[in-house]
Amino acid sequence: MKFATACIASALAMFSAASAGETVSVGKGYANDVFYHIEGRAKSGNAPNADWDIAFETSGQSGAILVSGGNAVSGMVGAVLWDTELKGMDSYKTIIDTNTLFTTKQPLANSAETWHSGAFNMGKNPMTGDLGWGLYNPTTHKIEGSAVFVVKLPDSKVRKVFMDGLDGDDFTFRYANIDGSDEQVKTFKRSEYAKKNFVYFSMHSGEFIDREPESADWHIVFGKYLAVLEDQGNASYAVVGVRTNNGVKTAKYKGADPANATANGLTFTDNIAEIGHDWKVFAGTNYTVASDAAYFVQTPDAKIFKVIFTKFEGSSTGNIEFTVDDALTSVHEEAAGAAAILSVFPNPTAGAATVAFDVQTDSELALTDALGRIVRKERVSGGFNALDLNGLPQGAYMITLQSGASRISSPLIVR
Repeated sequence: MKFATACIASALAMFSAASAGETVSVGKGYANDVFYHIEGRAKSGNAPNADWDIAFETSGQSGAILVSGGNAVSGMVGAVLWDTELKGMDSYKTIIDTNTLFTTKQPLANSAETWHSGAFNMGKNPMTGDLGWGLYNPTTHKIEGSAVFVVKLPDSKVRKVFMDGLDGDDFTFRYANIDGSDEQVKTFKRSEYAKKNFVYFSMHSGEFIDREPESADWHIVFGKYLAVLEDQGNASYAVVGVRTNNGVKTAKYKGADPANATANGLTFTDNIAEIGHDWKVFAGTNYTVASDAAYFVQTPDAKIFKVIFTKFEGSSTGNIEFTVDDALTSVHEEAAGAAAILSVFPNPTAGAATVAFDVQTDSELALTDALGRIVRKERVSGGFNALDLNGLPQGAYMITLQSGASRISSPLIVR
Protein backbone atom coordinates (compact mmCIF):
# COMPACT_ATOMS: atom_id res chain seq x y z
CA MET A 1 0.00 0.00 0.00
CA LYS A 2 1.20 3.49 -0.72
CA PHE A 3 0.63 6.47 1.47
CA ALA A 4 0.88 10.11 0.35
CA THR A 5 3.06 12.54 2.30
CA ALA A 6 2.18 16.18 1.80
CA CYS A 7 4.70 19.00 1.92
CA ILE A 8 4.52 22.75 1.39
CA ALA A 9 5.95 23.81 -1.95
CA SER A 10 8.45 26.18 -0.41
CA ALA A 11 9.41 27.84 -3.69
CA LEU A 12 5.86 29.09 -4.24
CA ALA A 13 3.95 31.75 -2.36
CA MET A 14 0.34 30.63 -2.61
CA PHE A 15 -2.94 32.24 -1.71
CA SER A 16 -5.15 30.26 0.68
CA ALA A 17 -8.88 30.82 0.40
CA ALA A 18 -10.73 32.07 3.45
CA SER A 19 -12.52 29.52 5.60
CA ALA A 20 -16.02 28.67 4.47
CA GLY A 21 -18.49 27.93 7.26
CA GLU A 22 -20.55 24.84 6.47
CA THR A 23 -23.45 23.03 8.16
CA VAL A 24 -24.58 19.49 7.42
CA SER A 25 -27.49 17.81 9.20
CA VAL A 26 -27.83 14.05 9.50
CA GLY A 27 -31.23 14.63 11.08
CA LYS A 28 -32.89 14.05 14.41
CA GLY A 29 -31.73 10.77 15.89
CA TYR A 30 -29.02 10.63 13.22
CA ALA A 31 -31.52 9.22 10.76
CA ASN A 32 -29.70 10.05 7.52
CA ASP A 33 -26.45 9.67 5.63
CA VAL A 34 -25.32 12.88 3.95
CA PHE A 35 -22.90 12.72 1.01
CA TYR A 36 -20.76 15.83 0.54
CA HIS A 37 -18.60 17.21 -2.28
CA ILE A 38 -15.77 18.99 -0.49
CA GLU A 39 -14.44 20.95 -3.45
CA GLY A 40 -17.87 22.31 -4.32
CA ARG A 41 -18.76 22.84 -0.64
CA ALA A 42 -22.11 21.22 -1.36
CA LYS A 43 -24.30 18.33 -0.28
CA SER A 44 -24.59 15.88 -3.15
CA GLY A 45 -27.01 13.41 -1.62
CA ASN A 46 -29.11 12.61 1.44
CA ALA A 47 -30.50 9.16 2.24
CA PRO A 48 -32.19 7.48 5.23
CA ASN A 49 -29.80 5.03 6.87
CA ALA A 50 -32.64 2.62 7.72
CA ASP A 51 -33.99 2.04 4.21
CA TRP A 52 -31.66 -0.82 3.23
CA ASP A 53 -30.44 -4.16 4.59
CA ILE A 54 -27.58 -5.32 2.34
CA ALA A 55 -25.45 -3.63 -0.32
CA PHE A 56 -23.35 -5.02 -3.18
CA GLU A 57 -20.15 -3.50 -4.54
CA THR A 58 -20.73 -2.65 -8.18
CA SER A 59 -17.23 -3.04 -9.62
CA GLY A 60 -13.79 -4.49 -9.00
CA GLN A 61 -12.72 -7.91 -7.77
CA SER A 62 -13.14 -7.54 -4.00
CA GLY A 63 -16.81 -8.57 -4.10
CA ALA A 64 -17.71 -6.56 -1.01
CA ILE A 65 -21.20 -7.07 0.42
CA LEU A 66 -22.24 -4.86 3.31
CA VAL A 67 -24.88 -5.25 5.99
CA SER A 68 -26.66 -2.14 7.23
CA GLY A 69 -26.24 -2.80 10.95
CA GLY A 70 -24.01 -4.76 13.28
CA ASN A 71 -24.09 -6.00 16.85
CA ALA A 72 -27.66 -5.84 18.11
CA VAL A 73 -26.58 -4.13 21.37
CA SER A 74 -24.51 -1.50 19.60
CA GLY A 75 -27.32 0.97 19.03
CA MET A 76 -26.92 0.54 15.30
CA VAL A 77 -29.97 0.88 13.12
CA GLY A 78 -30.23 -1.90 10.56
CA ALA A 79 -29.86 -5.57 9.82
CA VAL A 80 -27.58 -7.92 11.79
CA LEU A 81 -25.70 -10.78 10.10
CA TRP A 82 -24.42 -14.20 11.24
CA ASP A 83 -22.36 -16.81 9.42
CA THR A 84 -23.96 -20.23 9.96
CA GLU A 85 -20.75 -22.01 8.82
CA LEU A 86 -22.98 -24.12 6.59
CA LYS A 87 -21.69 -24.50 3.05
CA GLY A 88 -23.42 -24.91 -0.30
CA MET A 89 -26.94 -24.78 -1.67
CA ASP A 90 -27.92 -28.10 -0.05
CA SER A 91 -27.13 -26.65 3.38
CA TYR A 92 -29.14 -23.54 2.53
CA LYS A 93 -32.21 -25.73 2.13
CA THR A 94 -32.03 -27.01 5.71
CA ILE A 95 -33.84 -25.46 8.68
CA ILE A 96 -31.38 -23.51 10.87
CA ASP A 97 -31.42 -23.44 14.67
CA THR A 98 -31.27 -19.66 15.10
CA ASN A 99 -31.58 -19.77 18.90
CA THR A 100 -28.26 -21.61 19.13
CA LEU A 101 -26.74 -19.44 16.41
CA PHE A 102 -27.65 -16.17 18.14
CA THR A 103 -26.45 -17.29 21.57
CA THR A 104 -23.16 -18.94 20.54
CA LYS A 105 -21.94 -16.89 17.58
CA GLN A 106 -21.05 -13.23 17.31
CA PRO A 107 -22.63 -11.22 14.50
CA LEU A 108 -20.47 -10.03 11.64
CA ALA A 109 -19.71 -6.38 10.90
CA ASN A 110 -18.38 -4.41 7.95
CA SER A 111 -14.76 -3.34 8.00
CA ALA A 112 -14.33 0.09 9.59
CA GLU A 113 -11.31 0.89 7.39
CA THR A 114 -12.34 0.10 3.83
CA TRP A 115 -15.44 -0.18 1.66
CA HIS A 116 -13.92 -3.25 0.00
CA SER A 117 -14.62 -5.66 2.87
CA GLY A 118 -18.18 -6.04 4.14
CA ALA A 119 -19.69 -8.28 6.79
CA PHE A 120 -20.35 -10.98 4.18
CA ASN A 121 -16.62 -11.00 3.35
CA MET A 122 -15.32 -11.74 6.85
CA GLY A 123 -12.99 -14.73 6.80
CA LYS A 124 -12.14 -14.18 3.15
CA ASN A 125 -8.80 -15.14 1.63
CA PRO A 126 -8.48 -13.48 -1.79
CA MET A 127 -5.19 -15.33 -2.41
CA THR A 128 -7.22 -18.54 -2.75
CA GLY A 129 -10.21 -16.95 -4.49
CA ASP A 130 -12.32 -17.03 -1.32
CA LEU A 131 -14.44 -13.87 -0.96
CA GLY A 132 -16.13 -15.04 2.24
CA TRP A 133 -19.56 -15.49 0.63
CA GLY A 134 -18.28 -17.25 -2.52
CA LEU A 135 -15.37 -18.95 -4.27
CA TYR A 136 -13.77 -18.05 -7.60
CA ASN A 137 -13.93 -20.90 -10.12
CA PRO A 138 -10.83 -20.67 -12.35
CA THR A 139 -12.46 -22.88 -14.98
CA THR A 140 -15.72 -20.96 -15.45
CA HIS A 141 -14.36 -17.61 -14.19
CA LYS A 142 -17.50 -17.28 -12.06
CA ILE A 143 -17.70 -16.53 -8.36
CA GLU A 144 -19.89 -19.28 -6.96
CA GLY A 145 -21.79 -18.97 -3.69
CA SER A 146 -20.39 -21.07 -0.86
CA ALA A 147 -21.65 -19.81 2.51
CA VAL A 148 -25.05 -19.69 4.20
CA PHE A 149 -25.89 -16.63 6.31
CA VAL A 150 -28.70 -15.57 8.62
CA VAL A 151 -29.83 -11.97 8.85
CA LYS A 152 -32.08 -10.46 11.50
CA LEU A 153 -33.97 -7.48 10.10
CA PRO A 154 -34.80 -4.32 12.07
CA ASP A 155 -38.37 -5.62 12.64
CA SER A 156 -36.81 -8.79 14.21
CA LYS A 157 -37.83 -10.98 11.30
CA VAL A 158 -35.15 -13.54 10.44
CA ARG A 159 -34.08 -14.63 6.96
CA LYS A 160 -31.45 -17.02 5.66
CA VAL A 161 -29.38 -15.74 2.76
CA PHE A 162 -27.31 -17.39 0.05
CA MET A 163 -25.33 -15.65 -2.68
CA ASP A 164 -25.70 -17.74 -5.83
CA GLY A 165 -22.80 -15.80 -7.28
CA LEU A 166 -21.45 -13.47 -9.91
CA ASP A 167 -21.55 -14.61 -13.53
CA GLY A 168 -20.02 -11.95 -15.71
CA ASP A 169 -22.20 -8.91 -15.11
CA ASP A 170 -25.05 -10.76 -13.40
CA PHE A 171 -25.21 -11.11 -9.62
CA THR A 172 -27.83 -13.50 -8.19
CA PHE A 173 -28.79 -14.06 -4.57
CA ARG A 174 -31.68 -15.56 -2.65
CA TYR A 175 -33.26 -15.32 0.77
CA ALA A 176 -36.11 -17.09 2.58
CA ASN A 177 -37.70 -17.73 5.95
CA ILE A 178 -35.71 -20.10 8.16
CA ASP A 179 -38.00 -23.00 7.18
CA GLY A 180 -37.41 -22.25 3.49
CA SER A 181 -40.77 -20.70 2.81
CA ASP A 182 -41.32 -17.49 0.86
CA GLU A 183 -38.04 -17.78 -1.00
CA GLN A 184 -37.09 -14.79 -3.13
CA VAL A 185 -34.47 -14.95 -5.90
CA LYS A 186 -33.04 -11.65 -7.12
CA THR A 187 -30.68 -10.83 -9.98
CA PHE A 188 -29.19 -7.50 -10.97
CA LYS A 189 -26.61 -6.30 -13.46
CA ARG A 190 -23.65 -4.56 -11.86
CA SER A 191 -23.12 -2.46 -14.99
CA GLU A 192 -26.45 -0.72 -14.42
CA TYR A 193 -24.95 0.81 -11.26
CA ALA A 194 -21.42 1.28 -12.60
CA LYS A 195 -21.25 4.94 -11.57
CA LYS A 196 -22.14 4.07 -7.97
CA ASN A 197 -19.99 2.29 -5.39
CA PHE A 198 -22.84 0.07 -4.17
CA VAL A 199 -26.32 -1.05 -5.10
CA TYR A 200 -28.56 -1.34 -2.02
CA PHE A 201 -31.38 -3.77 -1.30
CA SER A 202 -34.25 -3.93 1.18
CA MET A 203 -35.51 -7.37 2.19
CA HIS A 204 -38.58 -5.70 3.67
CA SER A 205 -39.74 -4.26 0.36
CA GLY A 206 -37.91 -6.70 -1.91
CA GLU A 207 -36.62 -3.75 -3.93
CA PHE A 208 -33.26 -2.38 -4.98
CA ILE A 209 -32.63 1.15 -3.73
CA ASP A 210 -30.73 3.87 -5.55
CA ARG A 211 -29.60 5.81 -2.47
CA GLU A 212 -26.00 6.79 -3.17
CA PRO A 213 -24.82 9.62 -5.46
CA GLU A 214 -22.50 8.81 -8.32
CA SER A 215 -19.06 8.10 -6.88
CA ALA A 216 -17.55 11.08 -8.71
CA ASP A 217 -19.99 13.44 -6.98
CA TRP A 218 -18.96 13.01 -3.34
CA HIS A 219 -15.81 12.89 -1.22
CA ILE A 220 -17.04 12.35 2.36
CA VAL A 221 -20.19 10.99 3.96
CA PHE A 222 -21.61 12.05 7.32
CA GLY A 223 -23.65 9.52 9.27
CA LYS A 224 -23.90 6.57 11.60
CA TYR A 225 -21.57 3.57 11.46
CA LEU A 226 -19.91 0.95 13.69
CA ALA A 227 -16.55 1.71 15.28
CA VAL A 228 -14.33 0.00 17.84
CA LEU A 229 -14.18 2.06 21.04
CA GLU A 230 -11.11 1.54 23.21
CA ASP A 231 -12.80 3.14 26.23
CA GLN A 232 -15.58 0.55 25.94
CA GLY A 233 -13.32 -2.48 26.12
CA ASN A 234 -12.66 -2.47 22.36
CA ALA A 235 -16.29 -3.31 21.68
CA SER A 236 -18.09 -2.08 18.57
CA TYR A 237 -20.67 0.64 19.00
CA ALA A 238 -22.66 2.90 16.72
CA VAL A 239 -21.06 6.32 16.33
CA VAL A 240 -21.74 9.41 14.26
CA GLY A 241 -18.88 10.63 12.18
CA VAL A 242 -17.30 11.06 8.77
CA ARG A 243 -15.97 8.51 6.30
CA THR A 244 -14.28 9.08 2.96
CA ASN A 245 -15.03 7.83 -0.53
CA ASN A 246 -12.82 5.44 -2.48
CA GLY A 247 -9.81 7.27 -3.86
CA VAL A 248 -9.91 9.96 -1.16
CA LYS A 249 -7.01 10.16 1.31
CA THR A 250 -6.92 11.85 4.70
CA ALA A 251 -4.29 13.12 7.14
CA LYS A 252 -4.91 14.29 10.70
CA TYR A 253 -3.19 17.26 12.35
CA LYS A 254 -3.26 17.41 16.14
CA GLY A 255 -1.66 20.28 18.03
CA ALA A 256 -1.86 23.96 18.81
CA ASP A 257 -3.57 26.43 16.48
CA PRO A 258 -5.14 24.04 13.91
CA ALA A 259 -6.50 27.06 12.00
CA ASN A 260 -2.93 27.79 10.89
CA ALA A 261 -1.90 24.16 10.50
CA THR A 262 -0.52 22.91 7.20
CA ALA A 263 -0.27 19.44 5.72
CA ASN A 264 3.49 19.70 5.75
CA GLY A 265 5.01 16.43 6.96
CA LEU A 266 1.67 14.67 7.52
CA THR A 267 1.05 11.17 6.21
CA PHE A 268 -2.10 10.57 4.19
CA THR A 269 -3.97 7.29 4.49
CA ASP A 270 -6.83 5.67 2.58
CA ASN A 271 -8.46 4.48 5.83
CA ILE A 272 -12.06 5.59 5.22
CA ALA A 273 -12.60 6.37 8.93
CA GLU A 274 -9.46 8.45 9.48
CA ILE A 275 -11.63 11.51 10.19
CA GLY A 276 -14.00 9.26 12.07
CA HIS A 277 -16.01 10.27 15.11
CA ASP A 278 -13.62 11.35 17.88
CA TRP A 279 -13.41 15.02 16.84
CA LYS A 280 -16.20 15.49 19.40
CA VAL A 281 -16.67 14.47 23.04
CA PHE A 282 -19.88 14.20 25.06
CA ALA A 283 -19.58 16.56 28.01
CA GLY A 284 -22.53 15.50 30.17
CA THR A 285 -25.33 17.51 28.58
CA ASN A 286 -23.90 18.43 25.20
CA TYR A 287 -20.95 17.86 22.89
CA THR A 288 -17.68 19.75 22.73
CA VAL A 289 -15.54 19.76 19.62
CA ALA A 290 -11.79 19.18 19.79
CA SER A 291 -9.96 22.49 19.52
CA ASP A 292 -6.61 20.93 18.58
CA ALA A 293 -7.49 18.94 15.47
CA ALA A 294 -7.63 19.59 11.74
CA TYR A 295 -8.13 17.14 8.90
CA PHE A 296 -6.60 17.36 5.45
CA VAL A 297 -8.63 15.70 2.70
CA GLN A 298 -6.97 14.86 -0.62
CA THR A 299 -9.38 14.30 -3.50
CA PRO A 300 -8.67 11.80 -6.32
CA ASP A 301 -7.39 14.66 -8.50
CA ALA A 302 -4.79 15.51 -5.79
CA LYS A 303 -6.45 18.70 -4.50
CA ILE A 304 -6.16 19.11 -0.74
CA PHE A 305 -8.65 20.75 1.63
CA LYS A 306 -8.48 21.43 5.36
CA VAL A 307 -11.51 20.63 7.52
CA ILE A 308 -11.97 21.90 11.08
CA PHE A 309 -15.07 20.95 13.06
CA THR A 310 -16.63 23.76 15.08
CA LYS A 311 -19.91 22.44 16.49
CA PHE A 312 -21.95 19.25 16.95
CA GLU A 313 -25.52 19.52 18.24
CA GLY A 314 -26.15 15.84 18.97
CA SER A 315 -29.24 13.75 18.29
CA SER A 316 -31.74 16.58 18.76
CA THR A 317 -30.90 18.00 15.33
CA GLY A 318 -27.93 16.04 13.98
CA ASN A 319 -26.32 19.31 12.90
CA ILE A 320 -22.58 19.31 12.25
CA GLU A 321 -20.74 22.59 11.68
CA PHE A 322 -17.26 22.85 10.19
CA THR A 323 -15.03 25.02 8.05
CA VAL A 324 -13.33 24.13 4.78
CA ASP A 325 -10.12 25.75 3.51
CA ASP A 326 -8.26 25.25 0.30
CA ALA A 327 -4.98 23.73 1.49
CA LEU A 328 -2.58 24.66 -1.29
CA THR A 329 0.21 22.11 -1.01
CA SER A 330 2.21 19.90 -3.29
CA VAL A 331 1.96 16.14 -2.90
CA HIS A 332 4.40 13.36 -3.58
CA GLU A 333 4.08 9.63 -3.09
CA GLU A 334 6.35 7.63 -0.85
CA ALA A 335 6.52 3.87 -0.74
CA ALA A 336 5.22 2.44 2.49
CA GLY A 337 7.76 1.21 5.00
CA ALA A 338 5.57 -1.63 6.23
CA ALA A 339 5.79 -5.24 5.28
CA ALA A 340 5.49 -5.94 1.58
CA ILE A 341 4.63 -9.54 2.46
CA LEU A 342 2.65 -10.79 5.47
CA SER A 343 2.18 -14.56 5.79
CA VAL A 344 0.09 -16.43 8.34
CA PHE A 345 0.22 -20.21 8.70
CA PRO A 346 -1.31 -22.62 9.26
CA ASN A 347 -4.60 -21.01 8.27
CA PRO A 348 -7.18 -22.14 9.37
CA THR A 349 -5.61 -23.10 12.69
CA ALA A 350 -6.27 -23.79 16.36
CA GLY A 351 -4.14 -22.93 19.38
CA ALA A 352 -1.30 -21.10 17.62
CA ALA A 353 -0.19 -19.60 14.33
CA THR A 354 3.06 -18.31 12.87
CA VAL A 355 3.19 -14.80 11.46
CA ALA A 356 6.01 -13.95 9.06
CA PHE A 357 6.84 -10.60 7.50
CA ASP A 358 9.85 -9.07 5.77
CA VAL A 359 10.46 -5.84 7.68
CA GLN A 360 13.20 -5.89 10.31
CA THR A 361 11.97 -2.87 12.29
CA ASP A 362 10.01 -3.08 15.53
CA SER A 363 6.29 -3.27 14.68
CA GLU A 364 2.94 -3.80 16.36
CA LEU A 365 0.78 -6.83 15.61
CA ALA A 366 -2.93 -6.74 16.44
CA LEU A 367 -5.54 -9.49 16.14
CA THR A 368 -9.15 -8.35 15.82
CA ASP A 369 -12.35 -10.39 15.82
CA ALA A 370 -15.23 -10.12 13.35
CA LEU A 371 -16.59 -7.08 15.20
CA GLY A 372 -13.28 -5.26 14.97
CA ARG A 373 -12.43 -5.73 18.65
CA ILE A 374 -8.73 -6.16 19.46
CA VAL A 375 -8.23 -9.53 21.18
CA ARG A 376 -4.41 -9.73 20.99
CA LYS A 377 -1.75 -7.04 20.65
CA GLU A 378 2.01 -7.32 20.90
CA ARG A 379 5.29 -5.85 19.66
CA VAL A 380 7.06 -7.98 17.04
CA SER A 381 10.11 -7.83 14.79
CA GLY A 382 10.71 -9.08 11.26
CA GLY A 383 10.95 -12.77 10.53
CA PHE A 384 8.86 -15.48 12.16
CA ASN A 385 6.68 -14.73 15.18
CA ALA A 386 4.51 -17.16 17.15
CA LEU A 387 0.97 -15.98 17.89
CA ASP A 388 -0.83 -17.62 20.82
CA LEU A 389 -4.51 -18.25 20.01
CA ASN A 390 -5.44 -20.27 23.10
CA GLY A 391 -8.77 -19.29 24.58
CA LEU A 392 -10.10 -17.61 21.44
CA PRO A 393 -13.54 -18.67 20.17
CA GLN A 394 -13.77 -20.21 16.72
CA GLY A 395 -14.37 -17.72 13.95
CA ALA A 396 -12.91 -15.19 11.55
CA TYR A 397 -10.21 -12.77 12.67
CA MET A 398 -7.97 -10.18 11.04
CA ILE A 399 -4.24 -9.83 11.70
CA THR A 400 -2.93 -6.28 11.22
CA LEU A 401 0.74 -5.32 11.20
CA GLN A 402 1.52 -1.65 11.91
CA SER A 403 5.04 -0.46 11.10
CA GLY A 404 5.43 3.27 11.49
CA ALA A 405 2.70 4.94 9.46
CA SER A 406 2.17 1.87 7.26
CA ARG A 407 -0.21 -1.02 7.73
CA ILE A 408 -0.93 -4.41 6.16
CA SER A 409 -3.60 -6.97 7.09
CA SER A 410 -4.37 -10.63 6.51
CA PRO A 411 -7.38 -12.80 7.51
CA LEU A 412 -7.10 -15.69 9.96
CA ILE A 413 -9.62 -18.46 10.69
CA VAL A 414 -9.55 -20.05 14.17
CA ARG A 415 -11.10 -23.50 14.41
